[in-house]
Amino acid sequence: MIGMTFDSIGGLYLAYDLLGGEKGPLSKLTRLATYSLLAFSFYAFTFNLKFALICGIGMGSIFGMQLHVIGAGKNFDKKSLLLIGLSRMLVMGFAASTVLSQTAALILGIGAFCGSLAAVKLKVSPEYWYEATYKPVFRPKRLAIGFLLGSFIALLTWIGETISGTTNALSVALRMGFVIGIGTALIACISPFVEWYADNLPPKRMGYIGAIMFLVGFVIQALPSLIVLLGL
Repeated sequence: MIGMTFDSIGGLYLAYDLLGGEKGPLSKLTRLATYSLLAFSFYAFTFNLKFALICGIGMGSIFGMQLHVIGAGKNFDKKSLLLIGLSRMLVMGFAASTVLSQTAALILGIGAFCGSLAAVKLKVSPEYWYEATYKPVFRPKRLAIGFLLGSFIALLTWIGETISGTTNALSVALRMGFVIGIGTALIACISPFVEWYADNLPPKRMGYIGAIMFLVGFVIQALPSLIVLLGL
């Protein structure tokens, strides 16, 4: 699966370069795939594969779509913000149901919707992170965003698990809040650099990166057969 992932992302980066880069038809898809891969990798390591597939790919795609719209110089109207909030609610609810009780998952889904709308009012949503026009620097505020979100997630999880009668509700809530908080902080800190370098890399660099990832994926997939063939 790791090899197939490298092949898929590598092929996408290579096609991105060949089809016009940031002005080409794969610009949006490349953003979605990049942030989905980052989020999936983090959650697969910290939770489980099912949670990572739903939350990582879902939230990564939503985030990538937001940055694509922002990068194009467009703004979100109320209808778009509601749609983003509903998407986050569904993703978080389904993802949480794989590791938490149904009650906690429902509460987290509703919390994701409310938090998505509140982030715009508090000016901590992705449009306030975007810095592709100049070289970004590390900003402690982005870590604070992760801390606040993690605390919010931990509180909602504790409420849901307590209602469900989970004996270790506090430890489950702390783990959930810690993981989501760290994941959010990482994406918030990394994304400005990803956006800036993607927009300012030499035209062929993305193609080279894609070709290397494609070859690495091919080698990973070929390893089991080589081990059998060589009798190792």
